[in-house]
Amino acid sequence: MPINGSFEDLSPAKGESAPSLDIMEIKPFVLSCLVFLTAPVFAQSVGGALVPMTTRMALVELATLRAAHPEPKEFFEQTQGQYPVAWQNARAMVGFVGKLPSVNAAATLQSMADLSPVVQMGAQRGGILSFRVDVQHLNVLEGLSLVQWHMAGKAAPDLEKARYGTRADSVQAGWGLPQAYTGHDVLVGVVDWGFDYTHPM
Repeated sequence: MPINGSFEDLSPAKGESAPSLDIMEIKPFVLSCLVFLTAPVFAQSVGGALVPMTTRMALVELATLRAAHPEPKEFFEQTQGQYPVAWQNARAMVGFVGKLPSVNAAATLQSMADLSPVVQMGAQRGGILSFRVDVQHLNVLEGLSLVQWHMAGKAAPDLEKARYGTRADSVQAGWGLPQAYTGHDVLVGVVDWGFDYTHPM
């Protein structure tokens, strides 16, 4: 209570302990707040489909790039290495992956095929579909009756798991060896002639 325009001293009296705040009492509240506040970051609905925020942000970035580089070929060149954009039939096509609805999947596929050449269908496995959309017609994404879709990821080399999986990290650290070996100045040649897809293994 305010006393003469100030607050009472709320520190515990001598011999008393301060009231403790049980972390278990606030955990559910904090957790529910985090879920409520972060859910829109992970996926938001676009035309009825769930779309990750990262895809929505990437689409805004692509629109900005397209405004700066209106010629499709120039736009394509600017996006290389950053976005899943391919040059197909004189069009800059952005790659996506989507999930088909469990009901009326055939109708969804047909409606997407009808949008050709603006939408180009890719591979389909089960209810998952890859497709590309002309960068000048990304607005068609809102009309697709997919359950969810997102921009295809760019493959990037990541050998960290392979380093540990092959135990190369042990060699680089020199464990059980007279010294550490890094592979510096070592040349490696690989001869490869492809795969035999008909082989039973």
